[in-house]
Amino acid sequence: MALRPFNFKAQLHQFPPSTPHSSGRKGGACRQVKIWSGKLTRVDGTGGELCALKIGGRAAMPHIVRHEPWGVIDIVLHEGRIFFQQDWYYLWQVRPPLAPWTYEEKRNFHNTADRQIWGVWSNRIRIPVQLAPNADSRARDFVSRTAGRVPINFDIRWVTRAGHYTVTVIKIPAGAPGRSWVNFGTRQITLHSDDLDPRGACTDTDVCTDNGFLTAPHEFGHTIQLPDEYRATSPHVSDTASIMNIGRQVRPRHLQLIVNTLNQMFPGCVFSLPAV
Repeated sequence: MALRPFNFKAQLHQFPPSTPHSSGRKGGACRQVKIWSGKLTRVDGTGGELCALKIGGRAAMPHIVRHEPWGVIDIVLHEGRIFFQQDWYYLWQVRPPLAPWTYEEKRNFHNTADRQIWGVWSNRIRIPVQLAPNADSRARDFVSRTAGRVPINFDIRWVTRAGHYTVTVIKIPAGAPGRSWVNFGTRQITLHSDDLDPRGACTDTDVCTDNGFLTAPHEFGHTIQLPDEYRATSPHVSDTASIMNIGRQVRPRHLQLIVNTLNQMFPGCVFSLPAV
């Protein structure tokens, strides 16, 4: 299995992937968070404003961070990248006569979903950015550092108290029916124990794929307010390679909510969707 490229920001946000943890979400966008190594802390800030990582008693490595009900967007200024993270609070259910979820099964489910979402969504599209008329030195440095195109990484985190989404995962017998779904308005997700297996899928117009569809990355798209594109009524029903259709590819249009939010965070920069 290929390893993920090293990403310092991801190391700051994530506890060991096998360990669920508290998501203490009070305070500003850079709320005080003790990192699991015990060596790094975050200093407080407010939504969409500059904050910094604190190392060895001094502030360094500035970030612009914004908390939304559906996730956290972090513009990592010194790296010239964007990091998006959702906290998932799990409810583990079972269809009789199956045994209850073991901790190992829970851990494997989350870690596999995390890897699939990261693999499909991260570093697939670079978001264009240019200077606004009121650009300051931070904005000029960021645009220069990124050469006007910013990579974005996506991550989910297993938490032990209410997160951005409540995720019900139902253990079902092999071959049993079960339809997964996301409600963006109520921040609820329902998945099934076999949803991490690649499978066939069809559009409403009877175009099918045999074994390439991944449910978790597709449902993740709904958590950032994306519609199904396999519907006959979708303008993108013919784009069967799209992750929101029956494929695995992220399209620029899938980042609309992210780009809209970025433009509320960094007044000196203007973010846009890449041209198709």
